[in-house]
Amino acid sequence: MILGAGVVIFYEGVHRLINPVSPRLGWGVWLLAGVGILSAALAIYVLVAGRRYKSPAIMADGKHLLIDVGTTLGVFLGLVAIRATGWRWLDPVVAMVMGGVILLMSWTLLWQSVNGLMDRTDPADQRAIKKILDEEVAGGAIRGYHKVRLRHNGTFHWIDLHLQVDPMLTVGQGHEVASRIEGRIERLLGEADATAHVEPHEPGKVGAE
Repeated sequence: MILGAGVVIFYEGVHRLINPVSPRLGWGVWLLAGVGILSAALAIYVLVAGRRYKSPAIMADGKHLLIDVGTTLGVFLGLVAIRATGWRWLDPVVAMVMGGVILLMSWTLLWQSVNGLMDRTDPADQRAIKKILDEEVAGGAIRGYHKVRLRHNGTFHWIDLHLQVDPMLTVGQGHEVASRIEGRIERLLGEADATAHVEPHEPGKVGAE
């Protein structure tokens, strides 16, 4: 819907630039400024809540409100400039700029929402997990790892991975190594459940995928 609004606003800006219409400027300009301030406060509150609960839906709503704040500020400055200069053509130009901003921001929101629905992993989380596993390999606790899978369910992380250990370790020793690495990953990601499958290291087998 935001994407559609951006298209309409941009189109209307082009139309008004070709067929000029003088905007009516009055006390509504200052009312617009007041609405912008209130919207900014609400946007900040919603964004903070979205980050706290790690909710893509709340974050998207906060960014939607932030778009409103940006467009309101742009329109306000444009109208003030029109009153100061008398350049009526600024009104459709501002509309076109705001329409472009809305198109860009809404496309970003849409892409983030699609990523959430498609259960795509966070590259930052993947890099953090890989760093832990590489440290464990360098320290000699494990010989390698592979089949590392990560997914999100709301604020929760699910991690599944295979650890390759010294074939001479007992079942208890292998379990202890796996539990310690699971704990490191879970503490790193916060709300998380890591499951490590232990298997003997076989020379010549790929150690990290």
